[in-house]
Amino acid sequence: MSPIRSLVLSSALLFTLPVHSETAMSADQQLQLMRVAGEADRQATLTANVAFTSEEAENFWPIYREYRAEVATLMDRLVTLIKTFAAQYPNVSDGQANALVKDYLAIEADRTKLRQRFVKRFGKVLPPTKLARALQIEHKLDTLADFDISRQIPLVPAK
Repeated sequence: MSPIRSLVLSSALLFTLPVHSETAMSADQQLQLMRVAGEADRQATLTANVAFTSEEAENFWPIYREYRAEVATLMDRLVTLIKTFAAQYPNVSDGQANALVKDYLAIEADRTKLRQRFVKRFGKVLPPTKLARALQIEHKLDTLADFDISRQIPLVPAK
């Protein structure tokens, strides 16, 4: 598989699954498969580490699924940004670099706003300690995913 294709596929991973060039699936199909597996892993991790009561679980999971759907939209924007970078790499102009930085910061700002909006909703269905624990776990999973994406992306060449 080409490095650019690998970069694009890895950009939206929540957890890494092996992707081989001999597979008949398109890049978009592979990305979707990885997302589904990643979401299932996230839910299993939260379930195993937050002792939800049945009532808490009944109220939490629909909100969480809505949250993750909105996160997926942000990840789509990130994938588009990474594809743009991949198409420009290694000949990234100053103007292109400025646009990439601006777009990346907008995605991160929207990610923070999304978290803040949903924390309020989660706080209505979970006690504070469970909310904090769930957010810690979510943050750890996000950090792992961000690291996996970051390690795949080369630095912009210095001029």
